[in-house]
Amino acid sequence: MADLHPSHHTLELFLQGQLPRVEVRDVVGHLLSDCPTCQKVTSESWTQLLDGLKAARIDPSETAALKSQVETDSPYREALDKAVGHAVSEARTLDRNRAATERLVEELLEHPHKRRLTLIRNSRRFQTPELCELLIDKGYDQRFSDVTLGVELTDLAIAVGQQLDDEVYGPGEARDLVGRAWAYHGNAQRVASDLRQADKAFQEASRCFAEGLKGDLDKALLCRFTALLLRARREFEEAHSLQNQAIELYLRQGETLRGAYVMADQALGVLYGGEPERAIPRFEQAFELFLELGEERGIASVQHNLALCLTEMGQNEKALEMVAEVRPLLQSFGDFVSLIRLRWLEGKILHALGRDWPAEEALVEARDAFIEELIGYDAALVCLDLATVYAGLGRTAEMRELAERMLPIFQSRDVHREAMAALILFREAAQAETATLALVQQISHYLHLARHDPTLRFELA
Repeated sequence: MADLHPSHHTLELFLQGQLPRVEVRDVVGHLLSDCPTCQKVTSESWTQLLDGLKAARIDPSETAALKSQVETDSPYREALDKAVGHAVSEARTLDRNRAATERLVEELLEHPHKRRLTLIRNSRRFQTPELCELLIDKGYDQRFSDVTLGVELTDLAIAVGQQLDDEVYGPGEARDLVGRAWAYHGNAQRVASDLRQADKAFQEASRCFAEGLKGDLDKALLCRFTALLLRARREFEEAHSLQNQAIELYLRQGETLRGAYVMADQALGVLYGGEPERAIPRFEQAFELFLELGEERGIASVQHNLALCLTEMGQNEKALEMVAEVRPLLQSFGDFVSLIRLRWLEGKILHALGRDWPAEEALVEARDAFIEELIGYDAALVCLDLATVYAGLGRTAEMRELAERMLPIFQSRDVHREAMAALILFREAAQAETATLALVQQISHYLHLARHDPTLRFELA
């Protein structure tokens, strides 16, 4: 399941061979993802177990060799033998099931949306919790790349979950799974800037969870995603309160990593509210937890946002140093979209430092990359940052050329009508060489406010 980690207690029970067999499957599936966080639970025992799981996927004969590696006087010997036996069996089953479920997703995506829903409703092959969970995972993974696909995949997950047989899977478990699908669908709608549909999805998720097992992790998930919706609406106090609830629920369940991610979300809300000084301590708290858990993506995300805080506070030299620190991390796990955003931030910092030529180079690079990735709204914002550079230098010819190259942005699906009207005004002014720095800044400020509010009208001051 997306963003799920077994708790420290669960991993300890697993390594001691005391975890109920019904729970072993979920743990093994997570361990096989090479999660660095979970590797902190033990050292030698963990390494032996993980090596055994990996070996078992290639050569079952290695299982016996693995067991012989455990030292005779190890307190974990007997428990590890049991854990390895269960884990290897589950690993092989998971690999087969995962491959089969991946093929089902591929088959679904070959058809138009209505046909996909027909297949799900009329074929038992598509009515499994594994397919529902995989669609949720894949939909969540699209939040930084293809937001439309993220909405479609989570919508399919809801359809699959609604077809599950309560007698086979248990009514409480089935309702919880549908609730999670609705929650992730709502988050996908928020990312796609459809806040009204996001709100409706979260209401559906709440109804499903009320009919389910009422677990703390599902409550925390809904609090976390609803808070992000409130943040998008700039209802920062309400978002902050829900995030406190989510953090408390996660920490109560030993889910420190997910609690740390909510802390980072909360800090970003404080930053968006215009208080970078208050955001920094919260980011640093999340950073320490990510560092302790070895969560490199969290570390990179916090460093990026700390650089943004420093920029907002005018500490641009320190911000530029932090950009240089975080870039290798993002490159190491191939997060291309985050690298584009980092390059964008770097361009803004360089402009603030008066280094306009490298700032222009960075912003052009970011703009072209966003256009190539079909992320139109961010491409538009980068164009306005680039226009700020040109306007400050009185380079009207470059401003006009910039306006003429904005056609792909106008064709983007994620630029809503009101934002389009503001961009058209900018283009017309740039083509007429009447686009002032004040106009560019006003349109840029509006686009930041209107990102998640398509009803917000642009009016000239």
